[in-house]
Amino acid sequence: MQTVTGDPAPPRDRAISPGRGRVWLRFAAGSVVATVLSQIAFTVTFGLLNAPAAVASVVAFFAGAVPNYLLSTAWAWGDRGSAGKRTAIVPYLVVILVTNLLAIGATTLADAWVRGHVASHTTRTLLVDLAYLAAYGAMFALKFLLFDGLVFKESSHQPSRRLLPAVHRRRPRVKL
Repeated sequence: MQTVTGDPAPPRDRAISPGRGRVWLRFAAGSVVATVLSQIAFTVTFGLLNAPAAVASVVAFFAGAVPNYLLSTAWAWGDRGSAGKRTAIVPYLVVILVTNLLAIGATTLADAWVRGHVASHTTRTLLVDLAYLAAYGAMFALKFLLFDGLVFKESSHQPSRRLLPAVHRRRPRVKL
């Protein structure tokens, strides 16, 4: 197959296949749900209950981590049964715990800065909330790549069909 310019078309790989797009959109939708729940939890814990930023980050983490895991396993990558969930839980926890540590660091630094520079509690809450959102936003694409390539791969012994470029997949044999 050639493009309009006559150059050979690049092979279709998983990054641009319709299946990848569907997984990406489902992951994004699940992440939006988790983000909304996390942001609500963070705002209530930090802004209304006056908890330290690190505590609010941990509460927000748990508010979003559970629905994010359930949506990722059941919807984005497809439910693979309890054995698949057991093998996915440890790498999933590593990825999200590292992300949470980044969020704790970002919110703690932001809180320390805004306490010395901003008088309004509402403005401080908004700015620290934005730091929490920015930490998770910065990790969004990396988390997708890690989840897709490590956590929710189809088998620990074989590369996922989704990970192989279409040109390297076996074509079904047609019987005549």
